[in-house]
Amino acid sequence: MTAYLRLLGAEMRRELRHTQTYALEFVGDQVLFIAGFFLLSGLFQILAGGEYTSPQLLLSLIGFLTWRVADGCILRTVNHVVMESQWGTLEQLWLAPVSPLWLLAVRSLVILITYCLRVAIMGAILLLLLGLDLDLRMLPILFVLFLISQASAFGIAYLLVGLQLVYKSVASLTLAISTALLFVTGALVPLDHAPWLAWLAQILPLGPGIRLLQEFLRQPHLFPQILISWQGVWLVCHALLYLGLGLLALRQGEERARLLGQLAQY
Repeated sequence: MTAYLRLLGAEMRRELRHTQTYALEFVGDQVLFIAGFFLLSGLFQILAGGEYTSPQLLLSLIGFLTWRVADGCILRTVNHVVMESQWGTLEQLWLAPVSPLWLLAVRSLVILITYCLRVAIMGAILLLLLGLDLDLRMLPILFVLFLISQASAFGIAYLLVGLQLVYKSVASLTLAISTALLFVTGALVPLDHAPWLAWLAQILPLGPGIRLLQEFLRQPHLFPQILISWQGVWLVCHALLYLGLGLLALRQGEERARLLGQLAQY
């Protein structure tokens, strides 16, 4: 346990140094996504003919912030392995005393914490600038639903890491998948009026979680019933399914890379 705590501390210090070194990139990233949400919400306001109300804007904001964490976690998790491949240090990680899977899990936890903090800052700024009200008593339940949702995103990240170990070039695919999730999961606009898209979103990563987050904001008093409904059960099963598939793909990719002798090659 002590070794894993040291590993967690080392990864957190590494992430902190990265943020300090690339402080301008961090600030630019925050500004870019804040401006991006303003542009998208303005577009929706125009398309809705001025009927895009504050409650609807809040639903979009929660979906957008949930997607932003998932987007950052997917890209960063895969990018770590891509960089290790380019630097020729990937094989050393697999020979380290700590299991590669444990190392990846610790890095995933640190990345999740990092992007949660980023999005907390971004969300506070957007709530203030947009004049939206969010009952702070909702935050614990929102956070639990949010965390369960992120499990499916990490499942996709691990699947892509498994592909990276074998095929060595999944950066463009990773970006395409993470970006597509913003538009097909109902993160920006609830899909109530597009039944087939709403059905598809329930299968895709983040979809069930974003749906429940938005449903809770609409009807907070119905949360206990919603949680034990098929939607709540499906959210947990959906998250575990994607996480399990991702870990399986990662294991298969590792075994294939070992068989082909590709861990040390880029």
